[in-house]
Amino acid sequence: MKHRTDIHTTLQQRLKQVERQTHVARYELRREVKNALGPLDIQETRGISQVQGDILFVSYHTNVRHRGEAVLTSEGYRYDKDMATNLEFKVQCQSLDSFYPRLADLNAAHHETVHQIDTYFYLTAENDRAKSETCEPRLKLREIEGMTEAWLIYYERPNHDTSRYSQYQLCKITDPSALKTLLTAAFGIKAIVRKQREVWMFNHTRIHLDTVVDLGQFVELETVFQGQTETEAMNEHQHVKNTLRLDTTEPVAVSYGDLIVPKL
Repeated sequence: MKHRTDIHTTLQQRLKQVERQTHVARYELRREVKNALGPLDIQETRGISQVQGDILFVSYHTNVRHRGEAVLTSEGYRYDKDMATNLEFKVQCQSLDSFYPRLADLNAAHHETVHQIDTYFYLTAENDRAKSETCEPRLKLREIEGMTEAWLIYYERPNHDTSRYSQYQLCKITDPSALKTLLTAAFGIKAIVRKQREVWMFNHTRIHLDTVVDLGQFVELETVFQGQTETEAMNEHQHVKNTLRLDTTEPVAVSYGDLIVPKL
Protein backbone atom coordinates (compact mmCIF):
# COMPACT_ATOMS: atom_id res chain seq x y z
CA MET A 1 0.00 0.00 0.00
CA LYS A 2 2.84 2.33 0.89
CA HIS A 3 4.49 1.53 -2.42
CA ARG A 4 1.31 2.55 -4.32
CA THR A 5 1.14 5.83 -2.35
CA ASP A 6 4.74 6.65 -3.23
CA ILE A 7 4.05 5.98 -6.91
CA HIS A 8 0.93 8.16 -6.80
CA THR A 9 2.86 10.99 -5.14
CA THR A 10 5.66 10.68 -7.67
CA LEU A 11 3.18 10.76 -10.57
CA GLN A 12 1.51 13.88 -9.15
CA GLN A 13 4.89 15.59 -8.83
CA ARG A 14 5.79 14.67 -12.39
CA LEU A 15 2.41 15.91 -13.66
CA LYS A 16 2.90 19.24 -11.89
CA GLN A 17 6.41 19.46 -13.34
CA VAL A 18 5.06 18.78 -16.85
CA GLU A 19 2.33 21.38 -16.34
CA ARG A 20 4.92 23.97 -15.30
CA GLN A 21 7.12 23.15 -18.26
CA THR A 22 4.10 23.30 -20.59
CA HIS A 23 3.11 26.68 -19.14
CA VAL A 24 6.65 28.00 -19.64
CA ALA A 25 6.78 26.61 -23.17
CA ARG A 26 3.47 28.24 -24.07
CA TYR A 27 4.65 31.56 -22.64
CA GLU A 28 7.90 31.40 -24.58
CA LEU A 29 6.03 30.47 -27.74
CA ARG A 30 3.61 33.39 -27.37
CA ARG A 31 6.53 35.75 -26.76
CA GLU A 32 8.42 34.48 -29.78
CA VAL A 33 5.33 34.83 -32.00
CA LYS A 34 4.72 38.35 -30.70
CA ASN A 35 8.33 39.33 -31.37
CA ALA A 36 8.20 37.75 -34.83
CA LEU A 37 5.22 39.86 -35.83
CA GLY A 38 7.14 43.11 -35.36
CA PRO A 39 9.60 42.80 -38.28
CA LEU A 40 6.84 41.35 -40.51
CA ASP A 41 4.50 44.27 -39.78
CA ILE A 42 7.34 46.75 -40.26
CA GLN A 43 8.32 45.20 -43.58
CA GLU A 44 4.74 45.35 -44.85
CA THR A 45 3.97 48.91 -43.69
CA ARG A 46 7.39 50.55 -44.14
CA GLY A 47 8.90 48.54 -46.99
CA ILE A 48 12.07 47.57 -45.11
CA SER A 49 13.56 44.42 -46.58
CA GLN A 50 17.11 44.36 -45.19
CA VAL A 51 18.50 44.98 -41.73
CA GLN A 52 22.26 45.46 -41.49
CA GLY A 53 22.71 46.89 -37.98
CA ASP A 54 22.34 45.33 -34.56
CA ILE A 55 18.95 46.96 -33.88
CA LEU A 56 16.05 47.96 -36.07
CA PHE A 57 14.32 51.02 -34.58
CA VAL A 58 11.16 52.26 -36.27
CA SER A 59 8.54 54.64 -34.90
CA TYR A 60 5.85 56.74 -36.56
CA HIS A 61 6.39 59.37 -33.81
CA THR A 62 9.42 61.48 -34.72
CA ASN A 63 10.15 62.62 -31.17
CA VAL A 64 10.05 59.06 -29.82
CA ARG A 65 12.24 57.81 -32.66
CA HIS A 66 14.96 60.42 -32.20
CA ARG A 67 15.04 60.00 -28.42
CA GLY A 68 15.34 56.25 -28.88
CA GLU A 69 18.13 56.68 -31.41
CA ALA A 70 19.98 58.97 -28.99
CA VAL A 71 19.82 56.32 -26.26
CA LEU A 72 21.01 53.59 -28.62
CA THR A 73 23.91 55.74 -29.83
CA SER A 74 24.98 56.61 -26.28
CA GLU A 75 25.11 52.87 -25.45
CA GLY A 76 27.31 52.16 -28.46
CA TYR A 77 24.72 50.34 -30.58
CA ARG A 78 24.37 50.63 -34.32
CA TYR A 79 20.83 51.02 -35.58
CA ASP A 80 18.98 51.03 -38.87
CA LYS A 81 16.35 53.59 -39.73
CA ASP A 82 14.30 53.85 -42.88
CA MET A 83 15.15 57.46 -43.93
CA ALA A 84 17.08 60.37 -42.47
CA THR A 85 15.16 63.53 -41.56
CA ASN A 86 15.74 67.28 -41.89
CA LEU A 87 13.56 70.23 -40.93
CA GLU A 88 13.86 72.64 -43.87
CA PHE A 89 12.91 76.15 -44.94
CA LYS A 90 13.81 78.17 -48.05
CA VAL A 91 13.39 81.79 -49.11
CA GLN A 92 14.28 83.85 -52.17
CA CYS A 93 15.99 87.21 -51.72
CA GLN A 94 17.23 90.12 -53.80
CA SER A 95 20.75 89.95 -52.38
CA LEU A 96 22.71 87.73 -50.01
CA ASP A 97 24.82 90.62 -48.71
CA SER A 98 22.43 91.51 -45.88
CA PHE A 99 22.73 88.03 -44.40
CA TYR A 100 26.43 88.14 -43.54
CA PRO A 101 25.99 90.47 -40.51
CA ARG A 102 23.10 88.26 -39.36
CA LEU A 103 25.27 85.17 -39.66
CA ALA A 104 27.82 86.93 -37.46
CA ASP A 105 25.07 87.68 -34.92
CA LEU A 106 24.12 84.02 -35.00
CA ASN A 107 27.77 83.03 -34.52
CA ALA A 108 27.51 80.66 -37.48
CA ALA A 109 30.71 79.25 -38.98
CA HIS A 110 31.53 79.17 -42.69
CA HIS A 111 32.08 75.55 -43.74
CA GLU A 112 32.71 75.61 -47.48
CA THR A 113 31.78 77.13 -50.83
CA VAL A 114 31.05 74.69 -53.65
CA HIS A 115 29.69 74.67 -57.18
CA GLN A 116 27.03 72.02 -57.67
CA ILE A 117 25.18 70.56 -60.62
CA ASP A 118 21.93 68.82 -59.67
CA THR A 119 20.31 66.67 -62.34
CA TYR A 120 16.67 65.91 -61.49
CA PHE A 121 15.02 62.83 -62.99
CA TYR A 122 11.38 62.05 -63.60
CA LEU A 123 9.88 59.41 -61.34
CA THR A 124 7.26 56.86 -62.42
CA ALA A 125 3.63 57.89 -62.53
CA GLU A 126 2.72 55.15 -60.05
CA ASN A 127 5.19 56.49 -57.50
CA ASP A 128 3.88 60.02 -58.00
CA ARG A 129 0.30 58.92 -57.38
CA ALA A 130 1.24 57.09 -54.21
CA LYS A 131 3.13 60.04 -52.76
CA SER A 132 1.47 63.13 -54.17
CA GLU A 133 -1.12 63.57 -51.41
CA THR A 134 1.43 63.86 -48.62
CA CYS A 135 4.73 64.88 -50.20
CA GLU A 136 6.61 65.26 -53.44
CA PRO A 137 9.18 62.51 -54.18
CA ARG A 138 12.31 63.65 -56.00
CA LEU A 139 15.43 61.98 -57.34
CA LYS A 140 18.58 63.89 -58.28
CA LEU A 141 22.23 63.27 -58.97
CA ARG A 142 24.48 65.89 -57.34
CA GLU A 143 27.88 66.53 -58.91
CA ILE A 144 30.36 68.91 -57.29
CA GLU A 145 32.99 70.78 -59.24
CA GLY A 146 36.47 69.41 -58.57
CA MET A 147 35.25 66.05 -57.26
CA THR A 148 35.17 62.78 -59.18
CA GLU A 149 32.47 61.28 -56.94
CA ALA A 150 28.85 62.37 -56.77
CA TRP A 151 25.76 61.75 -54.63
CA LEU A 152 22.48 60.17 -55.65
CA ILE A 153 19.76 61.73 -53.49
CA TYR A 154 16.18 60.55 -53.11
CA TYR A 155 13.95 62.67 -50.89
CA GLU A 156 10.31 63.19 -50.01
CA ARG A 157 9.18 66.67 -48.96
CA PRO A 158 5.80 68.39 -49.04
CA ASN A 159 5.41 71.56 -51.11
CA HIS A 160 4.75 73.91 -48.19
CA ASP A 161 6.00 77.49 -47.88
CA THR A 162 6.54 76.99 -44.14
CA SER A 163 9.16 74.87 -42.37
CA ARG A 164 8.59 71.25 -43.36
CA TYR A 165 10.14 67.86 -42.81
CA SER A 166 12.22 66.26 -45.53
CA GLN A 167 13.06 62.56 -45.45
CA TYR A 168 15.93 61.43 -47.62
CA GLN A 169 18.42 58.74 -48.55
CA LEU A 170 21.93 59.29 -49.93
CA CYS A 171 24.24 57.07 -51.93
CA LYS A 172 27.81 57.93 -52.91
CA ILE A 173 28.44 57.35 -56.63
CA THR A 174 31.94 56.61 -57.91
CA ASP A 175 31.01 56.72 -61.62
CA PRO A 176 28.44 59.53 -61.96
CA SER A 177 28.69 59.71 -65.75
CA ALA A 178 27.65 56.08 -66.20
CA LEU A 179 24.83 56.39 -63.66
CA LYS A 180 23.54 59.58 -65.26
CA THR A 181 23.38 57.81 -68.63
CA LEU A 182 21.47 54.93 -67.04
CA LEU A 183 18.99 57.13 -65.15
CA THR A 184 18.44 59.31 -68.21
CA ALA A 185 17.54 56.24 -70.25
CA ALA A 186 15.32 54.81 -67.50
CA PHE A 187 13.49 57.93 -66.29
CA GLY A 188 14.45 60.96 -68.38
CA ILE A 189 15.90 64.28 -67.19
CA LYS A 190 13.40 66.68 -65.64
CA ALA A 191 15.74 69.61 -64.94
CA ILE A 192 19.39 70.58 -64.45
CA VAL A 193 20.21 73.09 -61.72
CA ARG A 194 23.59 74.81 -61.50
CA LYS A 195 24.43 76.80 -58.40
CA GLN A 196 27.10 78.19 -56.14
CA ARG A 197 26.47 77.21 -52.54
CA GLU A 198 28.01 78.74 -49.44
CA VAL A 199 27.54 76.36 -46.52
CA TRP A 200 27.40 77.83 -43.01
CA MET A 201 26.89 75.81 -39.84
CA PHE A 202 25.10 76.50 -36.57
CA ASN A 203 24.98 73.45 -34.31
CA HIS A 204 22.81 70.93 -36.23
CA THR A 205 21.60 73.44 -38.81
CA ARG A 206 23.12 73.84 -42.26
CA ILE A 207 22.61 77.33 -43.73
CA HIS A 208 22.90 77.51 -47.52
CA LEU A 209 23.47 80.79 -49.34
CA ASP A 210 22.69 79.78 -52.90
CA THR A 211 23.22 81.61 -56.17
CA VAL A 212 21.29 79.59 -58.76
CA VAL A 213 21.79 80.06 -62.49
CA ASP A 214 18.63 81.50 -64.14
CA LEU A 215 16.77 81.66 -60.80
CA GLY A 216 18.55 84.12 -58.50
CA GLN A 217 19.64 84.04 -54.86
CA PHE A 218 18.20 81.98 -52.02
CA VAL A 219 18.74 81.08 -48.38
CA GLU A 220 17.93 77.55 -47.29
CA LEU A 221 17.96 75.97 -43.82
CA GLU A 222 18.41 72.27 -43.10
CA THR A 223 18.20 71.34 -39.43
CA VAL A 224 19.54 67.79 -39.33
CA PHE A 225 18.17 65.30 -36.80
CA GLN A 226 21.25 63.81 -35.15
CA GLY A 227 20.10 62.52 -31.77
CA GLN A 228 18.39 65.63 -30.42
CA THR A 229 14.69 65.63 -29.58
CA GLU A 230 12.13 67.02 -32.00
CA THR A 231 11.51 69.96 -29.67
CA GLU A 232 15.21 70.78 -29.50
CA ALA A 233 15.48 70.62 -33.30
CA MET A 234 12.43 72.84 -33.79
CA ASN A 235 13.70 75.40 -31.24
CA GLU A 236 17.11 75.57 -32.94
CA HIS A 237 15.49 75.84 -36.37
CA GLN A 238 13.24 78.70 -35.22
CA HIS A 239 16.17 80.47 -33.54
CA VAL A 240 18.11 80.45 -36.83
CA LYS A 241 15.05 81.69 -38.74
CA ASN A 242 14.51 84.51 -36.26
CA THR A 243 18.15 85.61 -36.14
CA LEU A 244 18.43 85.65 -39.94
CA ARG A 245 14.99 87.33 -40.12
CA LEU A 246 13.83 84.88 -42.79
CA ASP A 247 10.15 85.41 -42.02
CA THR A 248 10.42 88.82 -43.67
CA THR A 249 11.54 87.24 -46.97
CA GLU A 250 9.54 85.49 -49.69
CA PRO A 251 9.24 81.74 -48.88
CA VAL A 252 9.70 79.06 -51.53
CA ALA A 253 7.62 75.89 -51.34
CA VAL A 254 9.22 73.80 -54.09
CA SER A 255 12.66 72.62 -55.19
CA TYR A 256 15.03 74.42 -57.53
CA GLY A 257 14.26 71.71 -60.08
CA ASP A 258 10.57 72.61 -59.96
CA LEU A 259 11.34 76.32 -60.31
CA ILE A 260 13.59 75.90 -63.32
CA VAL A 261 11.32 73.54 -65.32
CA PRO A 262 9.03 76.34 -66.61
CA LYS A 263 12.12 78.21 -67.81
CA LEU A 264 13.35 75.35 -69.96
